[in-house]
Formats: sequence, structure tokens, C-alpha cells
Amino acid sequence: MFYFPVRVEFVKILVGRFRSIVCGGNGSWTEREKVTMEAPMRELVEYIAKSLVDEVGRIEIKEICGSQTNIIELKVAKEDIGKVIGRQGRTADAIRTILKCAAAKLSKRYILQIIDDGE
Repeated sequence: MFYFPVRVEFVKILVGRFRSIVCGGNGSWTEREKVTMEAPMRELVEYIAKSLVDEVGRIEIKEICGSQTNIIELKVAKEDIGKVIGRQGRTADAIRTILKCAAAKLSKRYILQIIDDGE
């Protein structure tokens, strides 16, 4: 059994937010919406990061696209890096799991890299 520090209510909120971004609020997946889900992956990571960090203005997200694998680089302030990674990397693993589940609809693979600002 896997332990994720993210509460079920928070995951339901994220899934609802993700569906409203992609589906325009109706909450059902269509073939057209499955194809156009690549941009909301970045927005999904941004939404999660903004709800975790204190310095929202210093969040930078860069997406590197490949044929089957996309890399999302999340850059946060040095003071907020611990909040995004969490104890023993549990929060980061939970974010990666949510990203992988959402990307499964696209038959793509997303890799999340967390980078501290270092300034």
C-alpha cells in the first residue's frame, strides 16, 4: 500500500479543477479534449505549486516537449523548495503521481523536475 500525504479532498479539488480547465466545466472527457490536454498539464502543475508556496511570483514553469516524453521544469524560490518537495519527497512524489495519471489519457509521459531558484 502506498502512502501519499495529499488528502483525498485535495485530490478531488485538483481533478475537478483539471477537468474544468480541459472540458470547459462540463466534467466529461471527449476525444477532442483528450487530444488538447497538453497545455493544461503545465497549468495543473502551476495550480498545485501556487497552492503550496508562499512566494507565488517566483514560480517559473518551463515545458520541454518530446515525441513521447515531456519534461516540466518547476522553478521555485529557495525558501519554498522544501514545501514543494515535502518530507522525504512525498509531496513531490504525489505531484508526479497526479501528473502521470493525467498524462495517461494522452498516452504520453511527463517528467517533473523541481529546481530551486538559488538567488
